[in-house]
Amino acid sequence: MSFGTPAPQRCFADLLKELNELHEQEVEELRSELRTIRKESFDVDRVLKVFTDDQGNDHDLWPQWTQEQVVNMPRNLNALLRRGGSDSRIRKLSPQGDSTAAGCLESLMILPASKKRMFWDMLGLFFLAFDFIWIPMQVFDPPDWKSSQILEMATLIYWTADIPTSFCTAFVSKLGTVVRQITLIASRYIKTWFFLDLLLVATEWAAIALIKGDESGEMNADSAGLLRIGKILRAARIVRSLRLLRMMKMRQILFALQEHIDSEWMSIAFSTTSNMLTLLAVNHYVACFWFWLGKSSKGDESWVDFYAVRERDFGAKYVVSLHWSLTQFTPASMQVLPRNVKENAFAVIIIVCGLLGFSTFVSSITAAITRLRGLTSSDMAKSFMLRRFLKENSISHDLAGRLTRYIHLAVELHRSKVYPEKVELLAYLSGPMHVELRKELFSPYLGRHMFFSHYSTQSNAAMSQLCFSAVSKQSLSKGDSVFSLGSTAQAMYFLVSGTLFYERPKGIRWNLKTTIAGKDPRLKTVVRGSYFCEAVLWTPWFHRGTMGTLIESEVIQLDAAKFRDITQQHRDVFAYAKEYANRYLLELMETIEQVGVIWDLPQDIIHGAQTVQKMGDPLMNTEGEEIQAAELLHAYCLAESSDSDTDVKDVRVTEKKESTGSS
Repeated sequence: MSFGTPAPQRCFADLLKELNELHEQEVEELRSELRTIRKESFDVDRVLKVFTDDQGNDHDLWPQWTQEQVVNMPRNLNALLRRGGSDSRIRKLSPQGDSTAAGCLESLMILPASKKRMFWDMLGLFFLAFDFIWIPMQVFDPPDWKSSQILEMATLIYWTADIPTSFCTAFVSKLGTVVRQITLIASRYIKTWFFLDLLLVATEWAAIALIKGDESGEMNADSAGLLRIGKILRAARIVRSLRLLRMMKMRQILFALQEHIDSEWMSIAFSTTSNMLTLLAVNHYVACFWFWLGKSSKGDESWVDFYAVRERDFGAKYVVSLHWSLTQFTPASMQVLPRNVKENAFAVIIIVCGLLGFSTFVSSITAAITRLRGLTSSDMAKSFMLRRFLKENSISHDLAGRLTRYIHLAVELHRSKVYPEKVELLAYLSGPMHVELRKELFSPYLGRHMFFSHYSTQSNAAMSQLCFSAVSKQSLSKGDSVFSLGSTAQAMYFLVSGTLFYERPKGIRWNLKTTIAGKDPRLKTVVRGSYFCEAVLWTPWFHRGTMGTLIESEVIQLDAAKFRDITQQHRDVFAYAKEYANRYLLELMETIEQVGVIWDLPQDIIHGAQTVQKMGDPLMNTEGEEIQAAELLHAYCLAESSDSDTDVKDVRVTEKKESTGSS
């Protein structure tokens, strides 16, 4: 008789053991990746010389920045940057400067593609749709609902407020530039929509005032007064019908809304929905006109009286009319038929138009579905080939799952962004327009550094040439190396997306002048929005550590040699850059005296608090970004538990021991 461990407990113990082994295997793989990056070939003597030069303050500026004397040099870089913002040499973007009243008013203009204008256009689209639906439905004699009165008053208030709003909204000229000048905006609005909007709004307010005056008893309730009230109501209905002229604005609003759609799938869905709503709108007007045609005749010669629809309630009248209208556009039927010549003629015209309209609608739906299938069929074929490859090569389920998940993540990230290389139409741009495009693409990232913000303000031409010739964008996969320890620096970097890690060499602490109690992690995380390796712009520089990627990332590289050449060609920014370079070198020497060593990263990252994006961060919106955050935390925890510090002088000995142990 066996008294061993029961079978369920043995199965659970085996499962727990297997999970521990898989976890250790994954941790070992990550450690191996980090160890591979750390073991990249570099000259140890050269690395030692770099840190020895730091101790001896052996740093010189590039020849372009050398000068005998710097006049009125501020005490620190912050003061220099503050002075650069108010320097008289800085050229303002507007001719009168931002301090003038015109400049202040132009800065308050609403941009046509802004979120405020989009919200206002969405509100206008709602009120246009209300007028479009509700005004023709007056032929059905709808009841005087409180909700309809509130919506009518809200519509009138909106279009009244739209007049001053239109004077405060910038527009895009025929040349493609955004016009913010108040005089040009007012002139354009007065020549297009101003008088029509003013006429409609003023007439409606006047009609409301007359009706309210009659209701308050200001007129006698005799036959003449009642007749006048009837004329006012008829005039109010005519004025209300004039609102439909605003439907010409709907195309402009829909075009503005479509500009905010950046997904091909959403664009197809938007187009299909627009076609469907257009077909329903046509049927809505046909139904209203069909009922009015029957209502204008009396007796059995009218379909309204023949089918006893005239005395039915508001909803029944509209549903019957809409049902008849839809049967003329689709292969369906109903019992309501024309009863006179006018109704027969109208039915024939609608059938012919419906034949053309319905065929066009069906063909557009078919084309949209074909496009959607084309978008997904390629991805399905690629996924099938991946699964087939993994199965034919007997890849383990664990590795196959991780590979599949990682590839799907990479595909999602690349699909969410449109790179310039994918846009074939950009090849037709002229040279100057291409320069402006690259400036718009890269200057916001460079402007995160205060120096380049003032650089752009002082010389727009220099910034354009810099973005066109000296700036490039690089996409990095997980585990890629940005630069290695001891290599010669060639560029300054700006992190656009993703997360990087920066590793110092063993034995060289972040601060050589102060002893830190406890553990001093060798890795620093660099999050998006950061910049590093600025020193290469001003002085010859060798990388003090190793930079790699924790997750998929994108960086912008500013070539240091091209930056110096371009800056030297522009007198205004060149004088400012020389002044900044001399102050930067002094700050660098002060940092070495205080800390004992300088790094590729700015001091606020080296000696500041660690910033790690955690799960639940509002920036993490998609599933792919949440997976990236989990990988980041896993890699960061692994970095915290990395090998203990070993002096860089013992690297050869350590590598020799590792090679002996592995053999």
